[in-house]
Amino acid sequence: MWVDRAIPFSNAPTCVGLAESLIFLMQYVSVMPDISLEDINRALSRAIPARPNHRSKGTHLTDILQRMNRESGRMKEKIVFGRNTYAPLDEEDMPMCMALGMIFETGLMQLMPWLQRIGEISKDGIAMSPDAGTYNCRRHLLSPDKDVPVVLDEIKLTWKSVNRGLEEHFNYLQQTKSYCYGLNTVYCRLHIMHVNGSYKFGDDPLGGPQYVQHHIMYTPFEIQMNWEEVQRRKKEYGL
Repeated sequence: MWVDRAIPFSNAPTCVGLAESLIFLMQYVSVMPDISLEDINRALSRAIPARPNHRSKGTHLTDILQRMNRESGRMKEKIVFGRNTYAPLDEEDMPMCMALGMIFETGLMQLMPWLQRIGEISKDGIAMSPDAGTYNCRRHLLSPDKDVPVVLDEIKLTWKSVNRGLEEHFNYLQQTKSYCYGLNTVYCRLHIMHVNGSYKFGDDPLGGPQYVQHHIMYTPFEIQMNWEEVQRRKKEYGL
């Protein structure tokens, strides 16, 4: 069974990083309704030259996982910007949601210079793009007595409540286990920004944006079983 330690953080320094990233982004991209994902990606690639701005041809992990989650019913109706949509988001909503996620990712990378971009990797004919990694890591809470060659750092922004347990973010667990397989590690640090916190505003300290780090250590068995399921679904879907 995987082990998780969730560490909440003050939002002030994160917000500073996000503000700086937003200013940088707006130098290149107009905030008009017809903004495209390509515009956002190009802008962030200029801001951070090491950031990958293209997707190779062939089968990608996200294609498999999205289909698996749709079939299982885990991708359910949700509210985005006051309207009912189904994941994956409509083309009309996706650019703004993606922009916010990318801005948070950019800001966090600025605040944590030890994070290194990984770019696209491939295993068994499946391409995947982990956000970042920490190499020769001494900062993983679940391995305090030894250096870890590589820790996966995955960065997420979500409208789900901060009160939900990590086990409810099943798609994040699927994805990070797959990335860990590709990087040959059992260690993961999952950075999640909960946009609306607990959804209890007013005097509730968790009512606003909440940034949480999950320090995760998977078992090799979990990682292997997850990858075998991904491979089986790839074959089943004809991808």
